[in-house]
Amino acid sequence: MQTVLITGANRGIGRATADALVARGCKVYYAARSIENLPSGDLATPISLDVTDPTSIARAVVFFEERKEALDVLINNAAIIGRADVTSFDVEEITRVMDTNFNGPVRVTKAFFPFLEKSPSARVIHVSSGMGAISDLAGDHAAYRFSKSALNAFTISLARAQDRVKVVAVCPGWVRSDMGGKSAPRSLEEGAVGIVGLALNQIESGKFYRDGRVIPW
Repeated sequence: MQTVLITGANRGIGRATADALVARGCKVYYAARSIENLPSGDLATPISLDVTDPTSIARAVVFFEERKEALDVLINNAAIIGRADVTSFDVEEITRVMDTNFNGPVRVTKAFFPFLEKSPSARVIHVSSGMGAISDLAGDHAAYRFSKSALNAFTISLARAQDRVKVVAVCPGWVRSDMGGKSAPRSLEEGAVGIVGLALNQIESGKFYRDGRVIPW
């Protein structure tokens, strides 16, 4: 049985991914700032975690540690959007979005890395976006694009720095969520498919995936 921790699991792609993994027999920690209305049972455990708050992360580590488990899969999913165009030079928005979308995964990965190292087949999955691919960078949603480009760079660096834990990034596609909007072509469940596949199947560390296939950075 795989033990999985996923951030931002209270709604959207995070919730759909967590539910799909539970349905496949994984033990899933649903991590979110608010754990109200999250499932709890043999395979589902809510865990309070704010990726922007080191104290909250430290408490989550203690909560997880008390259960004396290794961590097989960490899915860094929690993210926020930034809509300002690059020419607005909105430093405040960039700082806020980067703190959640980039610094957050760095903080959480650092905190839970010792538990990943206890697993014989550990992996970190960063939920990124094609909007952060260097070849596709544009001027809209600048803060979001910058944060996902940085997350991709973190993925490559961490994968190359060690070989105990596999590290990948994934683009779930344009999904109908609070962030993606109602006009997006994919449902939450369709967006979760690629993430679930990376959690359960063979993967190559240091790569960027979409729909189970490697795509360019």
